[in-house]
Amino acid sequence: MTRQFDRALAFLGAVAGLFDRLPTSSPVGFDELWAIWPRKVDKGHAKLAYTRARGKVGHGELMKAAAAYTASREGEDKKYTVHLATWLNGERWADELPSPKAPSDDVIRQQAKLKAMAPAPDPEISHEERTEVERQMAGLIAKLRGKVNP
Repeated sequence: MTRQFDRALAFLGAVAGLFDRLPTSSPVGFDELWAIWPRKVDKGHAKLAYTRARGKVGHGELMKAAAAYTASREGEDKKYTVHLATWLNGERWADELPSPKAPSDDVIRQQAKLKAMAPAPDPEISHEERTEVERQMAGLIAKLRGKVNP
């Protein structure tokens, strides 16, 4: 009986040791990454995963990939956004991101209407006026695309 008790005690000590490995202070650069991550869950494990990931890749590359992933999740339900620890442990910074969504038929029709409303070249309109109208049209089209393709 004492032998089993010793084994159980050793096991509990090993399990408690796992919690001791979780960093209490943030590794350099982690807070910057945590700040841009859309789903703030399981920060302790994320710190540990960040420390491991930094042994494989630089902070700049992690930030760039995290920003791209975050942008790809824009407008999506956050409950489907992976935890930062999972993203880091899976080396997801190297993943190929999905291609942007294609504009809907409604957006394509609205863009066509805007282009049709554009004034025809008029020799009496100055180059500056034409350029300003084209800039405004491009802004409207960009806004429409932004609603579909963040």
